[in-house]
Amino acid sequence: MVMPKGIQCLTIAEIEKLHSGELAAEVVARFSAHVDRCPDCARRSASILARHDGLLQRVRGIRGLLDDGGMVDRASGKMTHTAATTTPGRGFADAAIGEWIGPYRLSEVLGEGGFGVVYLAEQENPLRRRVALKLLKPGMDSRQIVGRFEAERQALALMDHPSVARVIDAGTTPAGRPYFVMEYVAGSPITAYCNDTGLGLGRRLHLFVRVCAAVQHAHQKGIIHRDLKPSNILVTQSGETALPKVIDFGIAKAIEQPLTDATSHTLEGHFVGTPEYMSPEQAGGGAVDTRTDIYSLGAVLYELLTGALPFDSKALRMLGHAEMLRIIREDDPPRPGSRVASGSSLFSPDVRRGTAAQTIPPDLDWITMKALEKDPARRYQSASEFAADIQRYLDHEVVLASPPSTGYRIRKFIRRHRFGVAAGGAIAMALILGVIGTSWMAIAARRNLLLAERREKETRKVAEFEARMLADLDLQAMGRSLLEEMRRQASAIDVLATKGGATTKKSGEDETAGARAAVLDDLLSATNGTDLARSVIDRHLLTRTSTTALREFSEEPLIWATIREAVGRAYSGIGVWDKAENELKAALATRRKYLGKDDPLIADTLDYLGSAYLRQGNYVEAESMYTEMLEFARRDPEQRAAYLGTALNSLGLVALNLGKLSQAEARFHEALQVRERTLGPESEDALATMGNLATLHYERGNAAESVRISRRIVAIRRKQESSPAELARAVANLATQLSDTGDLDEAERLFRESLEIRRNLLGSEHLDVTITINNLACLLRDKGDSKGAESAFREALRINRKMLGDTHPDVALTMAYLAELFRSLGRAGEAEQYHREAYEILRKILGEEHPMVLGVMTGYGAALARLGKGAEAEEIARRVYEIRARTLSPDDWVLLNTKSVLGEAILASGKNAADRGEEPQPRLRESEKLLLEAYEGLVAAGDRVPPTFRGARLRDAAERLALLYETWEQLEPGGNHEGSARRWREVHSRITTTSVARAQPTTSPS
Repeated sequence: MVMPKGIQCLTIAEIEKLHSGELAAEVVARFSAHVDRCPDCARRSASILARHDGLLQRVRGIRGLLDDGGMVDRASGKMTHTAATTTPGRGFADAAIGEWIGPYRLSEVLGEGGFGVVYLAEQENPLRRRVALKLLKPGMDSRQIVGRFEAERQALALMDHPSVARVIDAGTTPAGRPYFVMEYVAGSPITAYCNDTGLGLGRRLHLFVRVCAAVQHAHQKGIIHRDLKPSNILVTQSGETALPKVIDFGIAKAIEQPLTDATSHTLEGHFVGTPEYMSPEQAGGGAVDTRTDIYSLGAVLYELLTGALPFDSKALRMLGHAEMLRIIREDDPPRPGSRVASGSSLFSPDVRRGTAAQTIPPDLDWITMKALEKDPARRYQSASEFAADIQRYLDHEVVLASPPSTGYRIRKFIRRHRFGVAAGGAIAMALILGVIGTSWMAIAARRNLLLAERREKETRKVAEFEARMLADLDLQAMGRSLLEEMRRQASAIDVLATKGGATTKKSGEDETAGARAAVLDDLLSATNGTDLARSVIDRHLLTRTSTTALREFSEEPLIWATIREAVGRAYSGIGVWDKAENELKAALATRRKYLGKDDPLIADTLDYLGSAYLRQGNYVEAESMYTEMLEFARRDPEQRAAYLGTALNSLGLVALNLGKLSQAEARFHEALQVRERTLGPESEDALATMGNLATLHYERGNAAESVRISRRIVAIRRKQESSPAELARAVANLATQLSDTGDLDEAERLFRESLEIRRNLLGSEHLDVTITINNLACLLRDKGDSKGAESAFREALRINRKMLGDTHPDVALTMAYLAELFRSLGRAGEAEQYHREAYEILRKILGEEHPMVLGVMTGYGAALARLGKGAEAEEIARRVYEIRARTLSPDDWVLLNTKSVLGEAILASGKNAADRGEEPQPRLRESEKLLLEAYEGLVAAGDRVPPTFRGARLRDAAERLALLYETWEQLEPGGNHEGSARRWREVHSRITTTSVARAQPTTSPS
């Protein structure tokens, strides 16, 4: 055999050193080239690796794991693709540049790992593009290494997610070395990207939520990454949008089935992962599951928040192997807030000023430390759960993470009372304890208002107070209250009392078990469980907490205010509005007294109180709260951008609900600019404001623009895969807007999709569920399914009354929808009743000139006219017409429809006059003039009338003209009005047929 000059066959020791990474670069190049050309040495190399795979880990494993593990673009310093450990020799890798592998020409070495080399390659056919090609290194052809290489390819091939690098192709070179081809990702590690671009805290978190979605996708495909770290999470820029990409599934592991025989378990004598991001179970050599990736994600989040690793990298690497693993398994890192407060953050001063907060909010401390729990059972159980808690923080909602001591106290409380409840009561207590847990988290969440260092003493006192409140709960007293409340409700149900007295007996025997069960079932069905829970929680938790806090913290008013604010938020959550308002106003007054006007605690309380007012429909008070919050934010708009966006968006909602559409549009546009600039164009807050803008365009009758915005929102929501609640909201909004364009089939499909998501997520009795039911009912009515529409409207009305009480605007709106349906079906008496009730509710809340009130008044007048109550109908219709004529142009379709209703009301007055023996002619002529002008105006308006309203309004106008001439003929027989009546009936019938065929009647009271 002819050997290259100067190189003889390699010894066993030399082959081992080749694979250990201990040789100089030029020696590695020469030895690798020799192994490629010498069959004997190649055979010995393969034999050594096959027999001694442990050698690779023992000699080289620790050193390789302690390398950075990233593949760095040699020109730019940016991470470019699959990360792995770097080896010193590159000669054989560089030598391949310019060669072809299949249709790919290798143009540059992007990076080199322990087993493979990644090249930038150019593909010429069938399309031109740049790709990343990963090729197994020469000599690395042991069964285990080939299996690991194949595992990475399979892992990537299984996944299809915008934030996971896609596999494009795979194959084997003529020399038998496997390769696979991936999309080329030119980006920076997530930490470097955030620092280099000066990304703020909110945008860092939104970006991290996207990463969690990618990891969740991998987990759903049965893949655990096992080496998540910044160098394996690259961020690319697509226009103004930052897109993270999770790469390097080189040590991925299958959850249920092995990707290959070689990767179904951790390699003997070797831990996989990078120490700084490695989970305790990895460090201990134990079994891993998806929660291993949660720990690594927690370490990445820690670094994004603080600029430092949970464990100091330099100190960790100086330790011996055993001690390093012990620290990972046993020691807890400092909280992110403590790390930043201590000044040990690695952020540069410029980065700190531009991005990181001076303090880390306690909520983020808890979230991060929950992900970094030593015990996997106490971490987040999925990446989506992790992301959802971060989203709660971003949405200013209560987070699931909390100091562990509180959870232990609650569990101890339950265990302490586990024998104190009978079997029947246990079910009720489960409900109560569940709501207590939700309510109590609101109190725990208020700790994030006590800045981590400056208010540590207050934080400790609040924690001790909440623990004592839980410990002192009297379960027996709560049980008694529950039973008393059930008895009170049961005594009010006369039907059940009657039924209970007539239960079935057989031959003088006692009631059968079935009969007793039926009575009990009826009793429980008629009992309001929400009111039961609300009553017991109020009496035994919230009222007691507020009273005790006032007594115990009378000398520490800021602690007292913190607790009362939390109680107020809990009251808002369970819909006890008067007490919510009292608690929040008390907290606000105290904070105003003891804190400066620029303290963010005051702004937060304004937000909570304003939100409570908004949810009640008290828009005047809500506007006052958010106006003050806006003034606070404008005094330092850069540092208070989150407050600025919230205040502007909320004021836009207030203006929208008050009918001030131009003002609402200005607020929403400014809010959107702030939120897109500070949080990103696809952030939750930005999407919420976009949705509000879509609603605004919908209210203005610009359905096309509304649909355009909403389709974009739905597309983003589907891509994010992180929030089913928000997807349901976006889908429902799009469906509502599509119904106005006449695309009712797609609208119905989307409404039903939204309803299914919300019922699965929230249960059958939730306000968001009723909104969707209401909208679906409108759609069914518009498609001619009156029976289905009535059933749905009644269900929505029942739930709204149960959840909101009898005087909420949403209750009134559903009643108005029902009234319109009844009027169209000729059930004028029922229509008049529901219109009257809806009008009285809305007039008190919104005032007589609000567009929603005017719409209900219009329907009310029409219903009264059909009932023959001419004087009442005319008074109401004239009032609406006068108000609308002041602000609308004469050819506005809404004013024209009002004119048509007024014409019918005057017709009813004329008929009443004739019944009294008075001359009806003047009123009949006035009615004719108004009705003809209205009909002709609606025809001329054409496309300016929204499609859903167009057919219905024309149909009603034609029917009123037919009714006019029929009445005139009755009052003046032989007056030649019969022919006119017949012609208008034909017009009415023709419009009705066309409207039903196109499914375009009205979707809401005009």
